[in-house]
Amino acid sequence: MNLSKKILSDPVNNWVFSNSVKETYLVGGYVRDLLRGHVSKDKDFVLKGDIRRVALDAAKKFKGTFIELKKDLTCRVVLRNREVIDITRLQSNIVEDLQQRDFTVNALAWSPETGLIDPLEGGADLKNRAIRAVDPDNLVRDPLRMLRAYRLAAELGFSIDSGTRIFLRRYAGLTVNVSPERITEELFRLLNSSRAADFLSMCAEDKVLDKVLGVNQLILKDKIKLCMKFDATVQRFERENKRKITRILNENVGQGLLRAGLIRLAVLLGGGRISDSHLRLSRSNRKKLIHVQCIYKFTGLRLTEKRLYQIFRTSEGSTYEAAIILSLHKRTRVDSLLGKAEYFLKIKNRCLLTGIEIQKILNTGPGELVGRIKDELQKRAFLGYLSSKAEARSWILSNFT
Repeated sequence: MNLSKKILSDPVNNWVFSNSVKETYLVGGYVRDLLRGHVSKDKDFVLKGDIRRVALDAAKKFKGTFIELKKDLTCRVVLRNREVIDITRLQSNIVEDLQQRDFTVNALAWSPETGLIDPLEGGADLKNRAIRAVDPDNLVRDPLRMLRAYRLAAELGFSIDSGTRIFLRRYAGLTVNVSPERITEELFRLLNSSRAADFLSMCAEDKVLDKVLGVNQLILKDKIKLCMKFDATVQRFERENKRKITRILNENVGQGLLRAGLIRLAVLLGGGRISDSHLRLSRSNRKKLIHVQCIYKFTGLRLTEKRLYQIFRTSEGSTYEAAIILSLHKRTRVDSLLGKAEYFLKIKNRCLLTGIEIQKILNTGPGELVGRIKDELQKRAFLGYLSSKAEARSWILSNFT
């Protein structure tokens, strides 16, 4: 692969190198991913010049939004296609900058003048598919990097270097010193990964995960087994090309969290309180999680059709999550429960009779009774007792007139 040609063929890269000082470098994950044969949307530049001017000019040129993250240190430009360009001031020289980074695979840089710069053998670790810390002191300076090790390994399909894992265990307790917002973003990316369970297990073994979630280490062990069962189920869906289910699982529910990630989080927390964790959830995601957690009070009970209807009603907008979590705790095949979840949503969205139609049958106005009848019709339709408007009308006339 011609790295220079690949980098400069991108209009943003070409423009930045053409409109800034000579000591301008493309660094980190973008370079790493190009060496792996992937193209990332996010770009990180470091340069000696006026970063604010370069960022403002880039925002104007590419019709993006300018954000000053750290005054005189880091600026960001967010483009309409959600591409993110970070521009950071180079404070010393590029080698010293790379030595301050988290992992060797991220300690890579490129410029038109120098070509690839790899002082810490990150290229070799890329080939060996290994996540190796640049320096343990760098982990201490920013403890979020410890959680990032598992996330990167999960996303890239790499392993974590054994020496690095020693330091992850040693400094695990420092993760709680990181802001909840940053921890949430990093953990959500790990939870979204199709290989999440393997690295959640490792993260728990190294005593990092229990600090983040506020969940007992022994309890986590059992929860991760359920996550592994879920991951195996997801992989089966992908093998069997069940596009509708995989599309549902890949829906973004907010804060960058996918529905599959929300299910993994709900499994890990079980019936525990989100307030005990070191996470910061949006109001919407907190509400979703509470609805999903309500399902846990049913997992020890026998799963009848009436109880299943009650569970789906309780879950509010998290019907699919309810079906999957029930399948993890029960021996019922997930496909069957997902089918019932879909049927429940169909009945909910297409009532046999509307409130107005019920009022006409009873010759009455709106009120509590109409609402109760409407709910009962939905329940009886789900249970298979009613299937048409005529049957619903007949049932109302027999029971309420």
